[in-house]
Amino acid sequence: MAQYKRELIINVTFLILANLLIKPYYIFFVERKIQNQVGTAAWGAYFTLFSLSMLPQIILDLGLTSYINQRLSGHRDQLHMIWKDTAWVKPILALIFAVIFLLICYVGGYFLTYRTWILWITLNQVLISVILFLRAYISGLGHYRLDSAFSVADKFLFILLFSLWAWTGTITSIDTFLWIQTVSLGVPLILGTAWLLMRTGISFKRLDFGQTLNILKQSLPFAGIFVLMVLYCRMEPVWIGWLRPDGAYQAGIYAAGYRLLDAANMMGFLFAGILLPMFSHTISLGDKKEYQSVFDLSWNLMISLSVLICFPIINHHTFIMAQLYTDSYPGILPILMICLIPLTINYLLSTILTAAGRVVMMNYFFLISIGVSVVGHMLLTPTMGAGGAAIVLLITQVVTSFLLSYLVEKEKLITLTGGVHLLILVKAITLGLLSGWLVSLLIDHPVLSLITHMVALLLALAWFNVLPWQALIRLIFKK
Repeated sequence: MAQYKRELIINVTFLILANLLIKPYYIFFVERKIQNQVGTAAWGAYFTLFSLSMLPQIILDLGLTSYINQRLSGHRDQLHMIWKDTAWVKPILALIFAVIFLLICYVGGYFLTYRTWILWITLNQVLISVILFLRAYISGLGHYRLDSAFSVADKFLFILLFSLWAWTGTITSIDTFLWIQTVSLGVPLILGTAWLLMRTGISFKRLDFGQTLNILKQSLPFAGIFVLMVLYCRMEPVWIGWLRPDGAYQAGIYAAGYRLLDAANMMGFLFAGILLPMFSHTISLGDKKEYQSVFDLSWNLMISLSVLICFPIINHHTFIMAQLYTDSYPGILPILMICLIPLTINYLLSTILTAAGRVVMMNYFFLISIGVSVVGHMLLTPTMGAGGAAIVLLITQVVTSFLLSYLVEKEKLITLTGGVHLLILVKAITLGLLSGWLVSLLIDHPVLSLITHMVALLLALAWFNVLPWQALIRLIFKK
């Protein structure tokens, strides 16, 4: 039983260390520096276009990645058949995505002004999709640690290229940022393809259109997950642009705060990538005790990490924003960072539902979340701008957490009754609030206060058994 839990801990440990070294540097030094150099309005325009590309991005995948991960994890002997039926679909989907995204930008009035940016974004989205496609095979085959390495490879390469470029000049345009991103995505794509071809012996055979069409039909519900989540999670900049006369500027303000949430939220995304094949494999074996155990451990870890990240940032949000940006707008950061907790819960619950094949029902619940988001934006964003959009995001994520919890319990996948999981959540939030209050009373220096808050909160989470450190140590060092 400890096999999956140990593999989970090892991979999560690697992810945390890698992300602590790479992602914060990328977010706080690279992206933040570029935004300061190009200006809030220019970055806001880019951020709006990028968010707009997330909607037709579903065409790039059509649920294939989740389908492959779930199917291959439970039926690894079908590798060659699954590859044969899916490999040639990517170029076709990429072409369709490009046409649709370009049309959206043209109809929306963006293309003539931002043509070069739009073309770069199109290419980069295709590269990201192919990398995720390859990672689905890598993790589906059980190579979780290699998948974890690929999850940070593009950011690591981007930092190297950015550093080399910074020695010779300053990045004063979004164009330079985008072509560096293209190169940093291209290298892991080539390496991932080469590894998969050499390690598994798969090859590019003639397309069986009928079977491929059947695979696409089976994967469409998974595609629905992505498009619906984008609609209620990632469309705030688009709503701001539509509902505010100063849309680009307000989107830039939102992007400045959202950048920290996005960096922190990657932990949940990467967690889900590790858990999906594990859940799929144990569910296919009918071992409920095993995946309940993995779920319980994941709940404690993910809640602990989300609280450990969000509350120190919330408690020091004014100082952090002033250090990061020349134009500092700290007001929305606490609202956005508290979203990390329901977002983390939603990642975990949606992963177990996806692994169990309860995709269609989950999509119905996501439609409710979209309705909440639309109504919220219509009411708050026109008058409150970026702040209103942040409030809408928080409300939507909390509602989604309740909906997914109900569905998981209704489908009898995971036992949430008894209040154990809720107690862990309440304890973690309480410790986050109390530790921040005590540290603010005792320490005035912002840097020392921030570090002390994180250390004190980590110790408190371990002391009150929210973070099961003794179990983690046993699992890591168990032979």
